[in-house]
Amino acid sequence: MIEHRFRQSWLNTFLACPEQARTIRNKTAVDTEGSKMVRGTAVHAAIEAALLARMAGYELTTDDILEAFHWSWSSLVDSIGKWNKGATTPEATVEGAETMVRVWCAEVFPYLNPVGVEKSFEFVLYEDEARRISLYGTPDLDEAT
Repeated sequence: MIEHRFRQSWLNTFLACPEQARTIRNKTAVDTEGSKMVRGTAVHAAIEAALLARMAGYELTTDDILEAFHWSWSSLVDSIGKWNKGATTPEATVEGAETMVRVWCAEVFPYLNPVGVEKSFEFVLYEDEARRISLYGTPDLDEAT
């Protein structure tokens, strides 16, 4: 049987840019960690900490979440291979990230009821005797309905 497995994030890339998706799929993509990508990773880590804390029954304050961002940022900043427009220095990049965290804390976090964070999924889209086509991925958040 032939297996075709597609990652959900790869499909999103394909929809935005088929050529980029092709280079990712055949492992010829060249990806330099830019300042915006590293900032996003650090913000994501801080948000994940807040969601996991809520799931465990306690709340992080905005200051706690900012501290989680700074901890993550300090461990990642040396991996930056290029400084992007709008994030051309560490100071400018951190300032933008702090704004993102504060806005998320004020406008998004109060309304979230997480039951899962970074839980993987996979399901079969199509299967016959010759092939199986599956979709898999890792959503950032699963919420109670």
